This record gives sequence, C-alpha cells and structure tokens, in this order.
Amino acid sequence: MSTTKNIQSTVKLVISILTCQLVGMVTVFSTQPESNYWYNRVVIPFWKFPIYFFDPVWTILYFLMGISIWMIWISGKHKSMKKYTILIFGIQLFLSALWSLLFFNFHAQSLALFIILLLVVFLAFCIIEFFKISKMAAFLLVPSLLWVCFEAVLNFKILFLSNYNC
Repeated sequence: MSTTKNIQSTVKLVISILTCQLVGMVTVFSTQPESNYWYNRVVIPFWKFPIYFFDPVWTILYFLMGISIWMIWISGKHKSMKKYTILIFGIQLFLSALWSLLFFNFHAQSLALFIILLLVVFLAFCIIEFFKISKMAAFLLVPSLLWVCFEAVLNFKILFLSNYNC
C-alpha cells in the first residue's frame, strides 16, 4: 500500500471512530444527573445495571462501530454497495442516539421501546449487509446488537413495571 493510501486509510479510520464517538457523546450528555435521578427511582428490575455502567459500555461499542464502518469504507467493494451499507449503518447510529434521548431525557418509555426495537432490526440488517462486504466488520457489530437487545428487554420491563406497578 502506498504512503498516500495509508494516510487516506488512517484519516478514514479517525473520521469513522470520531463520528461514532460523537454520537456516543449525545448519549453521555443525555444521561446527566437529572436522568440519573429518574433512572435510579423508576421501577426497575433487580437485574438492571447502574446508570454509570452505560457510558463505558457505549464508548467501547461506538469504538467498535467506528472500526467496523471504517472497514466497510476502505473495502474494495462496489461503491453503490458500500453507499447502501453505510446508509443502513447511519440509520442505526441515528436510532441509537434517538433512543437514548427519548428514554433518558424525555422518559418516553413507549416511544423509546418502539425506537429500540427498530434499532434491533436495523442493527441486525446492518450486520447482514456488512457480512457481505467484510465478515470482521460484521462481527464487530455483534456486541452492539447483544447490548441493544439487553436494553430493549430492560426498556420493556421498565415500561411494564411502571404501568402495572408489579
């Protein structure tokens, strides 16, 4: 690989990771003290994680997402195929930030549940599409899918417990 291509690849890696981390920062800012207060007082199942656990997990997951999208971006696959997969990735990234805002800032548990279920679908679809281009890029998204599934179950349980006070 030429020096120019190495530099271009490195720049794309930095852009990919920073973009994902910036989206992650939205989730960090959405879990400020007033959200912590709400989260720690809402009816939550015993198996929940403390709110401070979410930020480091998401930081790692967004880092893996950044590497994953970078692998797609620099792949030698057809440009239209990459654009499509990058679009799917962008949608799931947006849904991730939207869920956090709805759940933690606005406490809109029902709408947040809908969004996170949509996120699960888009993330799974993203993994399938990434797999066609790069198996490693797809595998790097699996921890995100697992975590989002956990959060979806938690979102559902909190909604259920809040509405039925079980």
